[in-house]
Amino acid sequence: MREHFRQHPLQTPLDVIFLARKGLAELSNREIETLLADLWNTLVSVRQ
Repeated sequence: MREHFRQHPLQTPLDVIFLARKGLAELSNREIETLLADLWNTLVSVRQ
């Protein structure tokens, strides 16, 4: 997760807290990356 944030910085500072939900352990890394990318894109669009 930390690496994703390093590779996709926001233009404005923002503190983000993620809480893992039940079932997260069953997802593949690729699925988690996709979910994070979607969440990140949502944050970017809201912040602009």
